[in-house]
Amino acid sequence: MELLATSEGKIHSVQEFADHLFVSSQYLSQAVKKSTGEKTLTWIHRYLAKEIDRQLHFSDQSIKEISYNLNFSNISFFGKFVLAHLGDTPSKIREKYQNAK
Repeated sequence: MELLATSEGKIHSVQEFADHLFVSSQYLSQAVKKSTGEKTLTWIHRYLAKEIDRQLHFSDQSIKEISYNLNFSNISFFGKFVLAHLGDTPSKIREKYQNAK
């Protein structure tokens, strides 16, 4: 989990996570499920969503730049991920943070 926390949202898949740890994705999935009770992808998405939220809040980068820097294949997929995991569009989340200042 420390690797996910320090990856700055750049790990998006179980295979990528397993590759960083030099284990198979199946082994990693079994170990994570056994120790946490949750799927590996759930953890990946949780850490990725936290990083996106942090960057939307504190970064001056455009939404497109954040999407690119976090290795999303396109801004449309980034927007869909943000909506699914943070409950709103990237621009609306950023707007809420700016209005709260």
